[in-house]
Amino acid sequence: MDTESVIVSSVTGASGAGKNPSDKFHFPNMNENLFPYGIGVHRHMPEMEQVATQIAGSEVGILFQPHVGPFDRGILSTVYCRPKGKTKGEQLLQLYRDFYEAEPFVQVRKDAPAVKDVAGTNYCHIFVTWVKGRIVCFSVIDNLVKGASGQAIQNMNIVYGLDETMGLK
Repeated sequence: MDTESVIVSSVTGASGAGKNPSDKFHFPNMNENLFPYGIGVHRHMPEMEQVATQIAGSEVGILFQPHVGPFDRGILSTVYCRPKGKTKGEQLLQLYRDFYEAEPFVQVRKDAPAVKDVAGTNYCHIFVTWVKGRIVCFSVIDNLVKGASGQAIQNMNIVYGLDETMGLK
């Protein structure tokens, strides 16, 4: 397996780095600061590989490196990968639009998203482009809404046959 078939670099606000207080995440240390954590061993890397492998239909290796920044909420991720074949930019954008068409909280954008674009919402904004022969995909969510809590409400709505977006728009 090529462990660099997909590279993910994410920056989360302090709320995404865990709930346990520590000196590292104390405001005076977070203010005007940015640093990596979970280097090479982040707990979400195996599940990211599992889902990517299921979607791709073959084994996908992911190198995931999270960082924490001096903001309260939100996650911005940049994903880099090599395409399997030749595709034009318009085809790539349409592929993403088609894939997420039925997802009410995923919006494929025409330009790079920012954390503040989704603050206080259950939305995920995605922008995909080509850079030097690689697919580069940017995504942002508000981890305090679209994270576990918003996803739990969305899942509950589906399980009980309610409108998936109920209570989330």
